[in-house]
Parts: sequence; C-alpha cells; structure tokens
Amino acid sequence: MRGNIIGCRLYFFISLSNVFFAFGQTSTNNDVTYQWFDQIVGIENTALVNGIEYEEEHRAINDKTKFFKSKDFLNGTVTYKNQSYFGLQLKYDLYESNVLVRLPNRIGGTTLKLIKDEVQDFTIDGHAFGVISDRDNNGASFSGFYEKLFKGEYLGLYTKYKKNAVERTDKKSLYYEFIEGESEHLIQYQTKFYRIEGKKDLVELFPEFKSEITAHYKRNKTKKKRRAGFFMSSLVNLIDNRLIASKK
Repeated sequence: MRGNIIGCRLYFFISLSNVFFAFGQTSTNNDVTYQWFDQIVGIENTALVNGIEYEEEHRAINDKTKFFKSKDFLNGTVTYKNQSYFGLQLKYDLYESNVLVRLPNRIGGTTLKLIKDEVQDFTIDGHAFGVISDRDNNGASFSGFYEKLFKGEYLGLYTKYKKNAVERTDKKSLYYEFIEGESEHLIQYQTKFYRIEGKKDLVELFPEFKSEITAHYKRNKTKKKRRAGFFMSSLVNLIDNRLIASKK
C-alpha cells in the first residue's frame, strides 16, 4: 500500500508539473502541492511514519537544551527515504544528531525520531542541512548533518554544530544543561572538502590570499567568538570573490 501511495504521489505531481510550468510558478508551488497531497492521502500512509517513537532521556529545566535554535518544534521539511515532505514540525537534536518530527494530532501527535541513515536533508526554521560523508585533505573521515552557510562560484561552506552535555543536580533530581561545542567547518573547493580549524588551514589552502585572510581575522576578533557562522561565511565569501577576480 505504501509503495502505491508514493507512486501515486509522484504521478500526481508530474501530471501537474506542466500546468505549473505554463504559469511560470516557482518551487514554492511544488512544496505547497506536496503538502496538500500529503494532507489528502494522510501522512500516516507515507514512509515518514517509519521512525522510532521518541522518549526524552535528558531532563532539562532551562533554555540550555540540546536542540537547534529552540526547544520548541519549528517549521521544516525533510527528505526521508528519498521522499520529500513539507509543512512539518521538526526539532534537531544537536547532541545526538537526531531529527525529530511531530506527527499530526489526528494520528496521536506522537514525536518520532527519524532513522538517521534514511535522512538525506532537511530544513528547520529556514536553515538547510544536508548529509556529508567524505575524507578531508589529510585523509581523516567526517560525516553528519552540515548546514550550508555559503555557496559561491568556487567555494561552499558547510558547518556541523555540536552540543556537550553537563550533568547538574538540584535538591530533588538530576538534570542536564547543554553547552555549545566547537563547530566543525568544511570548505568545498574543486569538488574536495577541506576541514578548516583556523587561520593556518585557510592560508595553507589559499596562500595567495594570506594578507586578506589575516586582515579579516584582525578586523573581526569579536565576531569570530560571538558570531562564528557569520564570521566564516563572510571570510569564505571574501575568498570566493578574490578567486572570481583572479580568473578574469
């Protein structure tokens, strides 16, 4: 039955694609179409329900939680078992790298933990994450969910966020606080990924832009600590622009 539903969904979308193209619609229309169709067939009849019922193992009593952006469910999409789903309520657990989805109330409102290896990509609150599994320039392997922070003509920047658990106790019980760990940055250049841990790595990769890289670090010391994502994005954007200029 599930295979028939997915096949029907694909056929339905293809049958309407010419209509959307004729009116010059954007990909947003496709998202709305999928969401509308999921509502009709019932999300309970799709592969999305093939997850594990989620049980919280880490009690938290303040805002220092393990989740990305918020402890609340946020609007998002997910590609799961090669099928895309829109208009979902998601959480992203940074401590254990799990994507959680809240099912509609009509089927119990259960929270499911999606099977990690079956998630191809997802967006949450407008932030786009995808799976990267490769080896860096030193041969060290890396894998996981990385946010796409920048995509230029020559360079891409992808960041993996982490949180570390700290056990706390009050008068009655044990609880946890989650502290932001060091983010892992990858630069994609000429189809290869390079792990960037600091200025030294960037200078080794782009020695011709050493002066610009050094100047950027000096100008943005505060942003490097407080807004690491913005700092790295602006730096990679700078290098990408220098690469574009050098190719002319």
